[in-house]
Amino acid sequence: MKPNLWAVVPVKSFGSAKSRLSALLTEKQREALSLAMLSDVLVALSGVSRLAGVMVVTNEPDAIGLARQFGASVMADENTSGPSAAIQAAISELRLKGCTGILALMGDLPLITGTDIDRLLSAHQGDCAVTLAPSGNRLGTNAAFCTPPGIIPLTFNGRGLADHLSAARQAGAETHVLDMPSVALDLDLPEDVASLLDTRSDCRTRAFILDLVDSGQIPQIPQHQKTG
Repeated sequence: MKPNLWAVVPVKSFGSAKSRLSALLTEKQREALSLAMLSDVLVALSGVSRLAGVMVVTNEPDAIGLARQFGASVMADENTSGPSAAIQAAISELRLKGCTGILALMGDLPLITGTDIDRLLSAHQGDCAVTLAPSGNRLGTNAAFCTPPGIIPLTFNGRGLADHLSAARQAGAETHVLDMPSVALDLDLPEDVASLLDTRSDCRTRAFILDLVDSGQIPQIPQHQKTG
């Protein structure tokens, strides 16, 4: 029987998103940035044929509209206490749909591609397994694929990688850690934005930031040197 695999993307209110970029971007710019990043994530997920579906957990109206444009399911974030609770609520709902595996990932990964997701799914081995893609500093987890859903509690607070590995060992799960630069980059700090601009990516998020830089709407970003 074909695996019933779902991706889950928790998205908090854009108005409260990316506060650590407030020295660089206005509130409206951070809202637009959040929408651009979510678009890049949904573009990547939409190209993965092995996924039965994508569920976005959010109360953010713009995120709901964008998710529906991509044909994703939308679940209200009734708990509103953060991504971990949102993912757990989605897992409970998707189990009722016969889901056999969950790919949980954040909505602020502008460089992620369908190829990255396929690689993560392909590295996953077994019906009792956990595959993790760490953040750039290898303290947090930016994407986690778990079979069965809920085999370990998922913590997305920037410091969850060690907890995920410990929980996977305790659960007796086959565990894989994949270091993928395009999945490791999330945008939390100005230096993260500089790292994005220094790539050659044609993602929507990079184009949005470049437009702000080129039009003089934001100050010069440290460490970024414009390349041709």
